Amino acid sequence: MKDPLKSAELTNLRNLEELDMGYNGINSIGLSEDIANNMLSGQIPHWIGNFLYLEVLLMSKNHLEGDIPIQLTSLERLEVLDISENRLFGYISSSFSLSSIKHIHMQNNVLTGSIPNVMFRSSRLMTLDLRNNMFSGGIPHQIKEHLDLRVLLLGGNHLQESIPNQLCQLNKLGILDISHNRLNGSIPSCFTNVSFWKVGSDDLYGEQIEYSDEISVGFLGTYYKSRLDLSVDGEMYVAIDQRVRVEFVTKNRHELYNGSNLNYMAGLDLSSNELIGEILYEIGELQAIRGLNLSHNFLSSSIPESFCNMKLIESLDLSYNKLSGEIPP
Repeated sequence: MKDPLKSAELTNLRNLEELDMGYNGINSIGLSEDIANNMLSGQIPHWIGNFLYLEVLLMSKNHLEGDIPIQLTSLERLEVLDISENRLFGYISSSFSLSSIKHIHMQNNVLTGSIPNVMFRSSRLMTLDLRNNMFSGGIPHQIKEHLDLRVLLLGGNHLQESIPNQLCQLNKLGILDISHNRLNGSIPSCFTNVSFWKVGSDDLYGEQIEYSDEISVGFLGTYYKSRLDLSVDGEMYVAIDQRVRVEFVTKNRHELYNGSNLNYMAGLDLSSNELIGEILYEIGELQAIRGLNLSHNFLSSSIPESFCNMKLIESLDLSYNKLSGEIPP
């Protein structure tokens, strides 16, 4: 780009909905809807809150530092926020609330403190990825209010306390990763209440989601593969083809899932915590589970025979526990 846009010029674009500048060599700019995979440094500018019509904000894989500005909460139409893989640090404000948000990606930063309850005020939240930060405290019980939550990734933090039963009320939950924390207590038997893990669903992630009368997203999954079609003067133009993906460790590999693939993926990772007690018989009733990892805990007793019911299982890891007895046939 010969003449990069200046911050002052961008702030005048108050009606901006989409702006794609990704995959360049930009190292100084104020804002764009997609400025992922560049070399931006410094802090997220506070004037970002001026873009009141912004629906998608992608700023991942840069060198952004500092805290998350509270001005982001002015973006009342924002549905997708991806500020992952930067150097952001500090606490998330207890006032941080985005009423229209569907997908939040803040993984691979240095965020600290507890996960604020206010993050769960959006009834539309479908994806929450806070992996590989330094969050502490427990998993907020308010999470039960998000019946549409489909992917919850909290692995690689310093979370403590027991696994709350409120997670069992997330009937549409497809992928849960709370590994590599310090969670203790036993595995909740109520996990069988999560209908997706028990019976699965062929169209859970394939529904048509409309942003507005002029913008529609197809196959919006938990991360999603989508194509945004903009109507300009009565004609349709493809504005951007996005591929936002869910990362989940299975078969000892970091696998990426997107789009309709999420219709078939159900995973539960509780590994590398401080869980105790028996592996409950009820876990074997999760017949739609494809990836189950309970390794590196303090689980005891034998492997339940009910595990024979998990006909779709592709990856099962029970290593580094205190199990005894026979392996069920």
